[in-house]
Amino acid sequence: MKNLYVVLLLFIGMAASSCSGKLSEGQAEPEVSKPVKPTSVALEEPVFQPFKAHNGVAFTFLKLLPENYQADRAYPAMLVFPAMEQHSDKAKWLVKKLFANNHNQDWIIIVVDAPKDRKYGWMNHPAHHALNDLMDQIKEEHSIDQDRFHFLGYEEGSRPAFSFAGMSRSYVQSLSFVGVKDWGEMDERGLKHAEGLAMPILIFANGTDKGLLAKTKVVEEELKHRKAKIQLLIQQEDTEDLESLQAGGLLTKASKVLLHHH
Repeated sequence: MKNLYVVLLLFIGMAASSCSGKLSEGQAEPEVSKPVKPTSVALEEPVFQPFKAHNGVAFTFLKLLPENYQADRAYPAMLVFPAMEQHSDKAKWLVKKLFANNHNQDWIIIVVDAPKDRKYGWMNHPAHHALNDLMDQIKEEHSIDQDRFHFLGYEEGSRPAFSFAGMSRSYVQSLSFVGVKDWGEMDERGLKHAEGLAMPILIFANGTDKGLLAKTKVVEEELKHRKAKIQLLIQQEDTEDLESLQAGGLLTKASKVLLHHH
């Protein structure tokens, strides 16, 4: 795992010099995925749609629209990382527990499952560029509030959310962590990376795991020391699966902090 953190930090450090996302001169453009019909919020079994980026990287995603969606209205969009590597079962579980059938009135929600054939899942440059392609497609299909996304990482999905928030700042307006059990990426280099994130950072923490909560509070203080706009939301007496965030609880709490009209 330590080696994985080193790869992550090297990946972040190389972003400024190597992430252009442009095709080489004379390179043919592969066919890009066509827009797909969004899945209804009232779904029984989540059905993820395939997406293929300009660079050939393929993965799946699910798009949920709010109730009474209006095409001429701008909506905040939340892009959710269920895991760092491909984990279809966790992605579907997350959709059913946190986002489906919850009377969502405000959010366009995009849940992305990592590419299967990429080393370290999301944590490589081609996958990063592929995600940018998906966000560009979403912005073409819908009017997105402030033309940027709210990133959310669940458990180890916090790593790509954290990394890409710094590498694609023009796409991101906030960063949220949910259910993080290992703050290994928040070493000195990681904290320095967070120092430049001029966006709100939310941490949803389980208040029953006292040891993990203590570590989370240390991360909170370190981020505050670096002038990060951070807010720790402790779920008191919650279960390991953070049941207080289910059935719409996550979106309600996120909306109160992140949406100006709440």
